[in-house]
Amino acid sequence: AYPYLKASGPGSALINIASAAGIAGSAGMSVYCATKFGVRAVSESLDAEWAGDGITVASVCPSFIDTPL
Repeated sequence: AYPYLKASGPGSALINIASAAGIAGSAGMSVYCATKFGVRAVSESLDAEWAGDGITVASVCPSFIDTPL
């Protein structure tokens, strides 16, 4: 995505979807929580790496939702 975002000029953004599980762990969800934290960590790292090119990277962390999962 980087070459396309850079070509779009300053003000480009990459938005990733993580989860509140990436902020606070829950019992029985260790792998899910770890992967969502990974999404957050990569987003934060890329935000720092690409800031000089005017590209913002962020993650959205929706709250827990009761599903049959």
